[in-house]
Amino acid sequence: MLFPQNHELGNLTTLTFQDLAKYPIVTYKEPSSGNSGLVKAMQTKKLKANIVFTARDADIIKTYVRKNIGIGIVAEMAFDPKIDSDLIGYSTKSLLPRCTTWLAFNKNLLMRNYMYCFIELFAPHLTRESVNQYLSKEKKIAQKTSQDKKESRLPMHQMWHI
Repeated sequence: MLFPQNHELGNLTTLTFQDLAKYPIVTYKEPSSGNSGLVKAMQTKKLKANIVFTARDADIIKTYVRKNIGIGIVAEMAFDPKIDSDLIGYSTKSLLPRCTTWLAFNKNLLMRNYMYCFIELFAPHLTRESVNQYLSKEKKIAQKTSQDKKESRLPMHQMWHI
């Protein structure tokens, strides 16, 4: 949760849904599957989120917060207290449900070094070796499934979790 240094919420030690309901909110675009975790969580408290602007980019959200268009909700990794020193950041871990970010790529592509580097930056527990191990295992499973069923499926339609 982000807001300018001089914002009224800056003096709070804990944020509540009632606090959030009082202010316009700038946050990420709602998922195509329906309402966001914020909207659903506030609905359970019989409150309405006043979302005035959505964006796909955290820097745009922070810009609108700086322009006092609303308080912002961004991913934890998008807020750097040193770089964003003009903003106050509160964790919403105790308030909002966990949000999962997906990293997708076509398993048929040749994995380039920059792709491995990005994966390791995004999810440090996923090393080049662990990614290759899963890709190799999935390829064997896909080949066996294809032989067993005498049909082929596009690997990009299969999903695996690490």
